[in-house]
Amino acid sequence: MLIVAYGDVQSEVQDIDINFFLYSAGNVSLVNNSRFNGAIAAAKNIELLKSNALVSYAADSVSNLEGGSFCSNESLPPAILISSYYFDETNWDGSSGEVTDSTGGINGTAVNGVNTTSAGKLCRGGYFDGVNDYVAIPNLSDILNDTASMAFWIKTTQSGNDTSWQAPGIAGFESVGGTDDMFWGWLDASGHIGIGTGNIYTAKSTSQVNDGSWHHVALTRNADDGAYTVYIDGRLERSGNLARRGYR
Repeated sequence: MLIVAYGDVQSEVQDIDINFFLYSAGNVSLVNNSRFNGAIAAAKNIELLKSNALVSYAADSVSNLEGGSFCSNESLPPAILISSYYFDETNWDGSSGEVTDSTGGINGTAVNGVNTTSAGKLCRGGYFDGVNDYVAIPNLSDILNDTASMAFWIKTTQSGNDTSWQAPGIAGFESVGGTDDMFWGWLDASGHIGIGTGNIYTAKSTSQVNDGSWHHVALTRNADDGAYTVYIDGRLERSGNLARRGYR
């Protein structure tokens, strides 16, 4: 088995032998009694967090590696950046299209007094009051109801709601009386953040993000089979299946 990670990897597996080849673009950390047969390579550091962790080079595991599809000449469909919002304007006053999409596609409009702040994670950021502030972006639901990914930085101390359509969130819409709701980055009452379709409320992070610190959140959903992932600060925290295309 071949595993390629584009960030740090920390093993939580104990007292189990696993055969694979692992490459990480970041750091690799192994916990107590981890036993890996194969090979591990990291662009940064490999750290044994406990002395009983063991990595054994197994030539057979590497030479018999089934990496054909990974190394073939077949290319995956390219990811297309649809929109990117830096929120780095000096201020917003409700003027149409003032929230700039850096891809040149879909500009937004600040509503109910939401404005920018100099205290952003990277340069400036948007400051939302948690009550009724939002940025209106035309036709966004057409994009997010299809196969899509969304990534953003968030810093909040707000508590949300365990029912997604009543909770604060990054983007989404509620179909009154229906089950084709779609919510990206909704915040539950305990501070977990996630993605939801229909009336499914379980696709959310295991860690809380409402601790007043900056967190990077990445959400993905495949509309064809409903597969989703929730990443917090580069770490996969939840994956599974939501409603598929046609039942959103």
